[in-house]
Amino acid sequence: MMLTVKNLAVAYDGIDALRGIDLTVAAGELVALIGPNGAGKSTLLNALSGVVRPRSGSISFAGRSLSRTAPHRISRLGLLQVPEGRQILADLTVDENLLLGQLALGARKQRHDLASVRALFPILAERRRQLAGSLSGGQQQMLAIGRALMGAPDMLLLDEPSLGLAPMICTQVFDALRRLNADGLTILLVEQNATRALASTTRAYVLEQGRIVHTGASADLAADGRIIAHYLGTETPDLQKERDLT
Repeated sequence: MMLTVKNLAVAYDGIDALRGIDLTVAAGELVALIGPNGAGKSTLLNALSGVVRPRSGSISFAGRSLSRTAPHRISRLGLLQVPEGRQILADLTVDENLLLGQLALGARKQRHDLASVRALFPILAERRRQLAGSLSGGQQQMLAIGRALMGAPDMLLLDEPSLGLAPMICTQVFDALRRLNADGLTILLVEQNATRALASTTRAYVLEQGRIVHTGASADLAADGRIIAHYLGTETPDLQKERDLT
């Protein structure tokens, strides 16, 4: 397994945010983590990337324990996160933001350069000299993903990539993620839009109140009446079409 999480617990001010999380992601998988607001999804990603310290449990990445490993060292091992809210540097240009992503390389070999990121997201080539803060929300999301790719991730953690995006832009972002996964990139995707997440992945975990309450093949969860009732709601026609194409 590329990522193995065992009995992970995280608490804030004595309040449990994660309780007994067991999760695995194999090399080459595209896995979703879904659940309602406040379930602990972002906390889990932040624990994986070292931003939040677990109270107990273990995290192993590529056979190496991440216990007490600093976030910048975790990124240089090849585990990179695209955070919620993008967190691009607004006063730098698009290219400057992308080049900063190379800081995560350490001694590892670069896999994505400016040309390949621009090929994946052509708008970033058009706007390469533009200040990142002047981009639209969707363009900023593409920039945040591109910046992470410049750090040569073996595994990419994405936190709510569709948040605040127009449906057409959201589809472009998810299409890019599927292409990256088809090229071998391992991805763990946190997404509140459960329908889109399940339509785009092969396996999923459902997190609720800090615990994993369901897990299985994404298609099976999408057809499960309990999941539909609690997390999916009504599927829109564009997502139904997208599911049919995957």
